[in-house]
Amino acid sequence: MMVEVDLAECGNGGVKSYISWEDLMVDEQRFVLKKNINHNNERVIVVDQNGYGHSKTVQGAVDLVPDWNQHRVKIYIFPGIYRERVFVPITKPYISFIGRRNETASPVITWNSKSSDKGPNGQTLGTYGSATVAVDSNFFCATEVTFENTVVASAGGQGMQAVALRKCRLQSIAENYGAIAAHHRDSPLQDTGFSFVGCSIRGTGNVYLGRAWGLQCLVNITAMEKEQIEYKGFLGQNH
Repeated sequence: MMVEVDLAECGNGGVKSYISWEDLMVDEQRFVLKKNINHNNERVIVVDQNGYGHSKTVQGAVDLVPDWNQHRVKIYIFPGIYRERVFVPITKPYISFIGRRNETASPVITWNSKSSDKGPNGQTLGTYGSATVAVDSNFFCATEVTFENTVVASAGGQGMQAVALRKCRLQSIAENYGAIAAHHRDSPLQDTGFSFVGCSIRGTGNVYLGRAWGLQCLVNITAMEKEQIEYKGFLGQNH
């Protein structure tokens, strides 16, 4: 299946300096089949592991977006486990990752790099470089997609830090209030948690660092611009 997109799907206007709900939606009613991509007309790129789209991989779809693109491009990802590292460079702005759900599954982008792994240059990746999905571009957004790093830390192990998604800015669109993370941990001995380093949070509505879930939830935020953060920090207990 190749996809031609009715321009009504993504609008005929130019670039927007913000992210809207429309940027997170795809209407399949406006799809018609077509064999080849025309970058002048099409704003949706389909990813399907079984070869019924424009690309079998998420990175392949990102690579199809022209450099310095000036229109929103929606990468529509069919259900499946995508075992790959993905990089969205600064030269490819206005990209949406939108997962297509079915009754039993949704897309998962997964890898298992950790900070002590060696990169192509022979140097260790570091925590920053271990991301499964790394985003350096502006106006990126995603919905209905799981970003996963499957590294399992061993007791006393060194260099086991790992990142699932690296993105420098979080944009809140909470109407009343929202939470950055919902972490569940029942014991302080469990080696899990969320870490946000060198990020910024902007947007609308009050935002809590986390939604407490269990007795020992953990969210670490370091060197972050926090215009919208609620001073109480966490939203209740066991919500």
